[in-house]
Formats: sequence, C-alpha cells, structure tokens
Amino acid sequence: VSLLRADGMHRTGLGVADPYVELTFDDDLRYVCRSKALRIPPSVPPVWDERFAMRMPRGARSLTMTVYGDDFGGRVRVGGGTLDLSAAPNTDHWVDLLQNSVTPCGRVLIRFVYQKGMAPRPSSPTSLGAQPAQPHLLDLEIVKGQGLPRRDRQGYPCPYVEVCWGLSADPFFKTTAKSWTESPVWGESIKGVGMPEGAALLSFLVSDKDPKGGFDGFMGMYTLPLLPLPAGDKWLRLRPRANEPEDRKLLQQNKGSLGEIHVRLEFR
Repeated sequence: VSLLRADGMHRTGLGVADPYVELTFDDDLRYVCRSKALRIPPSVPPVWDERFAMRMPRGARSLTMTVYGDDFGGRVRVGGGTLDLSAAPNTDHWVDLLQNSVTPCGRVLIRFVYQKGMAPRPSSPTSLGAQPAQPHLLDLEIVKGQGLPRRDRQGYPCPYVEVCWGLSADPFFKTTAKSWTESPVWGESIKGVGMPEGAALLSFLVSDKDPKGGFDGFMGMYTLPLLPLPAGDKWLRLRPRANEPEDRKLLQQNKGSLGEIHVRLEFR
C-alpha cells in the first residue's frame, strides 16, 4: 500500500498538527499499519509518500484509513474513509474522509498492488490477470423535498439539486429549479450513470437559484456512503457544511432544520 498525500483538510478547518494515518482491513485491528506523524502545522496539506507491506486476511473486502493528529498534546481523530478492494490495483485512488460518518473533511490519495503470495480475494474481479470489472450503473430519481429553508424572510426559495460522486465540484446530474417553494416536487431522473472506481460517497447539494442571475445560495447537503451500495427510497436530512458560519446561521434561522429530500436509487 502506498500512502501518498491528503487534500482538503486544511480548507475545511479540520486540519491538525502532526497528522498520521492508520490503515486496516475491514476495520480489523489485528491488521494495523501506522504512518509517520508529519511535523507540520494544520494549514499545510500532508504529504506522507510512505509504502507498507500489509498481509491481507482471507476474505478482506475493504481497506480502511483513519487520519489522526495532535491537539494540545492529545490524539484527535480527524476522519475516516474506506476503499473497496474491488477497485483497480496499481492505480491512484482518492478516498473521501468523513468526520463522525457524516461531515466531509478532505480526502486521501492511496495506491495498492498485490505482491506475490498476496492475491486478492477469489471473488474480486480485479485479481491479477483477470479482466476489469464492469462498473456499477446508477439509476437515480430526485423525487421531492420538504421543509427546505428560507435564506431570507422576504420570499420563498427556488431550490434545485446537484449530485456528484465523492466531493467533486462537477455534478453529473442537476434538477430544474422549482419556483417559490419550500416543498418542491421534482420527479426528475437519470439512468445508467457509471460509478467511478473507488467512489465512496454520493453527494447531494441543494441550492437556492437567484432569479436575478446572481450567486445561488446554499440550502443544505448530504453525503451518502456507498459501502454497502444503497438502494430504494431514502429521505436524506440535509446538513450544513463543516465550519461555515453562514450555514450555522441559516440552521438557527430555520429552527434547527434544513429540511430533507426524497431520492430513489438503484445500482445494477
């Protein structure tokens, strides 16, 4: 396993001094490797560039990584993420990190390869010499929302939803904006979207469209873990972004709730 670097922790405000990473298979603490602690301030993105030889237990399905650091002399957990071992070996993979399994807090770049005598699990479609697995295809419908927040007291919002893999800034799907409503009904869908290798999250961002063509306002977001693959109808309770004072203010203005959206999804 090659642990390369991290990105985004310093921008979310969740960076720590002396960061290090613990790697395990399926959260099994019998198989733990720990990186060196970098002597850097919280404002600097970590670069480890370390390599580990890890004995993989039979049946292992995922590689789990947890980022820690020091806070006034004590250990603090920054966040964790998981890489599905069905991802292609000898390829760089960005793994999204979550704080408390909810809040996005950066990502880690990692690469792995199977050495002689350390073959992947028999069912893995990316075993050495095997043909690459066909990607999962996503069918997604954004059904409706309810209880969405007002950004000001003078009018109703014009909400729309964007969906992307991981924490990417490039959405693969965007609904239309529904005019002047806190309870929009979209009923809009997309089918057959290929899931990128190593994707760990599906992110939903709800925004308020500015009818005058200015900047659209943030209304809420939700990050849905993809291990195991979710399916069916889900109500996603929207959350604020990490360390964004304006989001906290919006939450308080709307009695502690940013509302929720109803989605329907199926992987095949």
